[in-house]
Amino acid sequence: MKARVGTWNCRQRLDAKLDAVSELACDVLVVPECSRAVELASHPEVSFAWRGDYAHKGLGVFGFNGWSVEPLVEADSRPWCLPISVAAPDAAVTFTLLAVWTVKNSGDGRPSYAAQFADVIQRWSSVIRSSPVALAGDLNASVQGSSARSHLSNLEALRSLDAHSAFHHNFGVEHGSAAEPPTLRWIGPGGRRFEFHCDYIFLSSQLLPLTTAAAVGSTAEWIDSGRSDHCPVTVELDFDEPHLRSGT
Repeated sequence: MKARVGTWNCRQRLDAKLDAVSELACDVLVVPECSRAVELASHPEVSFAWRGDYAHKGLGVFGFNGWSVEPLVEADSRPWCLPISVAAPDAAVTFTLLAVWTVKNSGDGRPSYAAQFADVIQRWSSVIRSSPVALAGDLNASVQGSSARSHLSNLEALRSLDAHSAFHHNFGVEHGSAAEPPTLRWIGPGGRRFEFHCDYIFLSSQLLPLTTAAAVGSTAEWIDSGRSDHCPVTVELDFDEPHLRSGT
């Protein structure tokens, strides 16, 4: 059994971008900046979970093609993390998805973007170390930005748990190297353009060996086209491994 997992910050208006969702062809898709009332979620064959501060702009997780996404609501109430139990159509394969969208508004008292993700790693460390876990979403932190030191510390924390970015692992790309493609373009004051790699799919040691493909969408197709200011990240997993049946 195979699964395609992705994350894409859609920059809102997801219902107007269903062609992009179709193009991604994911079985499980994490979508930051997703409306709680997105019409796609009402489709009878779509599984949907959501968390956020504003109904029009939160963190959505979709299950397609019979894959289900069930929130582990009691497990974590932090607004920047939505823990999900993911199950295959026949429920023979399950894994934990930690969907992440770090958000910080002026005066809200939340820690920095990198500190929010560090909190997720610490809280879920024992599960990440011992279980099939994917962490996916928009971290709003990167090697290219002002959060570089904290972000690198988070990457090291994940490495200590034997969890790694699927894209970087698949292609042997170093974080922050010239070979690392951007996933976000931000236009600063005076129209100055900045590019960051801040969208990720990390996989625990139980899932990483099952990676058969990983990709970052091109800026031409996803950003220059006006679809979003983010590119998607996807990974393909092959679950035809006995030790992962039933999530064990």
